[in-house]
Amino acid sequence: DPANVRQVVVFLNGPKSETKVRIESLAAIPPPAQAGPLAERKKFDISKAKLVWSDEFDGDKIDRTKWSVQRGQRKGGFMRTEGAILDGQGHLILRCDIKDGQYGSGFLTSEGKFMKKFGYFEARIKMKQHQGHWPAFWLCANAVNKVGDEGRDGSEIDIMEGPFPQKNVVNHAIHWDGYGADHAAAGTVGKLPNDAPIYDGEWHTYGLDWF
Repeated sequence: DPANVRQVVVFLNGPKSETKVRIESLAAIPPPAQAGPLAERKKFDISKAKLVWSDEFDGDKIDRTKWSVQRGQRKGGFMRTEGAILDGQGHLILRCDIKDGQYGSGFLTSEGKFMKKFGYFEARIKMKQHQGHWPAFWLCANAVNKVGDEGRDGSEIDIMEGPFPQKNVVNHAIHWDGYGADHAAAGTVGKLPNDAPIYDGEWHTYGLDWF
């Protein structure tokens, strides 16, 4: 509905004097639907779980048997190998920066190195308050681009996305049926108890019980 379009943003790589843009049509994408209630289930007992994969980020080099450090363009920015480092104190650092007018950051994936269906996934994450960055911890199936079967054949599961420091919330979502015209999603936002700050430079633990 064009009447409900509040803002259209166009990102230009070159100087404005050299760039011309003509918008011939607009398509509005509806917001993700709120996820419905789950069937009653006992709370996950981590003491009974068997650890099958982990990385404590020890040492000063990323373990390439567990991770691939991505390089290349992604959406409006770039994935840079130098944007993902270990600090030698058990922490992975993903840095955002600007080089030659281009935004970049670190990006790690375990694709092709670790595959698991169902289980408990957890990470301890510290986020900054800076506007514009989009830290995320997510799972993705190889068949996520396959259309049909309502995502049972493959989905993207966003355990946590943190692009909202000004709202003090994180996003939890599921995406399926590709990222084109058939794309579908459901999600919600999460807050800490008593509205405690999330983007406070402290460690918080995010987990998914995928059953």
